[in-house]
Amino acid sequence: MQPILEKKNIELGVALKKVNEDKAIANAKEEVVSAEAEVVGKQASEAQAIADDAESDLKAAKPELDAAQRAVSQLDKNAIVEIKNFATPPKGVLFVMECIMILLETKTDWANVKSTLSNVN
Repeated sequence: MQPILEKKNIELGVALKKVNEDKAIANAKEEVVSAEAEVVGKQASEAQAIADDAESDLKAAKPELDAAQRAVSQLDKNAIVEIKNFATPPKGVLFVMECIMILLETKTDWANVKSTLSNVN
């Protein structure tokens, strides 16, 4: 039995050494994962703060957007023709029309605005 016990002891020593090596590797990986988890957690909280801020900005802008959409829905062809007939528009009208022309990716001069307003559809 003695030789068998010695052989098993040697095998157990090798297995124990392997387990200890694996444990050391696992501990090192656990440290790396813990550090990464901390960074990810911090980034997630920062992202949530940005999302909350954006959501509050959206809630603040929503009434203005709704009012603008209602105002646009009330526009008719006569209002567009009236704007087109201005020789020199008020500053507010000119500013809004320049913004629209920028969105349409065309020139922002008043002559081009009038040309664009010719298409009332």
